[in-house]
Amino acid sequence: MSSPHRLRIFVAGATGNTGAPCVRALSASGQVDVVAMTRSASSAPARELSALPNVTVVEAAYTSPVSLERALVGCDRAYIACHNLSSHFHDETAFYSAAKQAGVSFVVKLATHQPFMYATSPVPYGRTHLALEDWLEKLELPFTSLRAHNFTDTPLFFAEFISQRHEYPATFKGHAMAMVSPVDVGETAAALLLLRDPSAHYKKRYVVAGPEDVTDEQMKALIEEVRGPSAPKLTSVEVNIGDIIEPAVRAMGYTDASIEAIYKSGPLFVHSDLSSLKRTPSDPAVLALHPPTRTVRDQIFSVQGKKVFATKQ
Repeated sequence: MSSPHRLRIFVAGATGNTGAPCVRALSASGQVDVVAMTRSASSAPARELSALPNVTVVEAAYTSPVSLERALVGCDRAYIACHNLSSHFHDETAFYSAAKQAGVSFVVKLATHQPFMYATSPVPYGRTHLALEDWLEKLELPFTSLRAHNFTDTPLFFAEFISQRHEYPATFKGHAMAMVSPVDVGETAAALLLLRDPSAHYKKRYVVAGPEDVTDEQMKALIEEVRGPSAPKLTSVEVNIGDIIEPAVRAMGYTDASIEAIYKSGPLFVHSDLSSLKRTPSDPAVLALHPPTRTVRDQIFSVQGKKVFATKQ
């Protein structure tokens, strides 16, 4: 009797904030072989992944169809967490075309916050993700899309602003946000990819929210706590989130148009509680499969959070 087929799962964006947790969860299952795509196999994050059981790190690029096709050979399923740069649609569709050609039978894609995803959205990557979901249907490649809330690691972008000014950048305008951990998102993707039969999730668009709402005041209190009693108390100031993260995202290669979109996205986060659990909760299928549990507090008091907040006084 022949042994059952062992799945080979491809992860694009494997060293990213959702890709790496997905790779780790797939590896820890012991049930599958994992192909982790990165632009540089010699980078420290890539080397960490290559040390995991049943993980092979490969170099490939969205701009090189040949490298994608070569890396995808023999893969059964895939997760993709693509960038939001100006070439987003071109690059992600190139990946899907290569995956379809390679015989991949199921893809989990990372989308973005659901309130951004409508046809006349002022946020370009919101429109792009919406178009990509429709494009996948036309390609007839089975998929599940994860419409993840704002990530819990977003406050880490505030650290420099806070350390320099001893001010907390209030961006929620009195509303609450159910921020989700990128680790939970990556593990949700892994849970879908590990299903014996994922067909019940084909063509589904799932909201993935965090386990609880957080307000500006709660966030400020957490940051003051992690900074320690000797650090000055923070004064709340109202700002647009774009003012805080523009230097970081510009350094990452985001264009002026993408940065303008971040400024425009601010009101969509905060008006009418669109980012709260009441308005945009996790889909029941997500709660049944892998309910998100990590909180903003977990993120701020993580090793990374303590490093950027507690040492910047």
